[in-house]
Amino acid sequence: MAFPLFSSNIQIKHGSCQLYFAHSVKMRCILLKVLFIFSFLMQESCHPATFCINTSMQVKKSNMLILEKPLAEGMVRTCYFHPQDKQKCVKIVKDNKDIKSLEQELQIYHTVKKQLSPFICHYDNQLVETNKGPGLVGELICDDHGKVAQRLSDFLETDAIDQNIKEQFDAFFKALLDNRLYFTDFNLHNFLVFEQNGSYRITRSFIKLEVLFPFLWRKKTVRRMNHFYHRIGY
Repeated sequence: MAFPLFSSNIQIKHGSCQLYFAHSVKMRCILLKVLFIFSFLMQESCHPATFCINTSMQVKKSNMLILEKPLAEGMVRTCYFHPQDKQKCVKIVKDNKDIKSLEQELQIYHTVKKQLSPFICHYDNQLVETNKGPGLVGELICDDHGKVAQRLSDFLETDAIDQNIKEQFDAFFKALLDNRLYFTDFNLHNFLVFEQNGSYRITRSFIKLEVLFPFLWRKKTVRRMNHFYHRIGY
């Protein structure tokens, strides 16, 4: 059942002009070029999530962290407990060719932290040097009893989404659309659930934005949101 809060109907207009799809191959190529230019102009003029990847991002060299205790592991990254701060963790990539993904994630965080602060994990301002390569230091989400937050996928194996959690997802998704922050990664592993003050809270472990053709990504984001609600039982 699709969640009715979000509509996927999108109209592409600019002033008094409307875009129509033509049947000829030549016209389609022309229209694709027009769409690309239009998307670029829209990003430059009004899209708050536009960002550039700084490939020369500095890594903090002092006080190398010695990582020993893993927290979680994915296909690309391993997350470790911070050896000096029990309220933080450190993300490390398994392959050095993926280090830029840490830089990108940090820059995206700085782009969206003002709009999405209640819903996302918070990071330190720069990468740090560790015995396993450059690391991204972030907030370690724990419940009132000090237990590390569960992934949403694990939570759903034993519990169900209640109205309180659903309303938090509603607020998060509304903030994304209101601020034109579009992404399609609604993997259940990347949402965290934890108990705070007697009720469950949710947070997002990281954000991957889509900034190319924002007016098209909005439609895809809305479709993925509705599919996400279906997966969690709404």
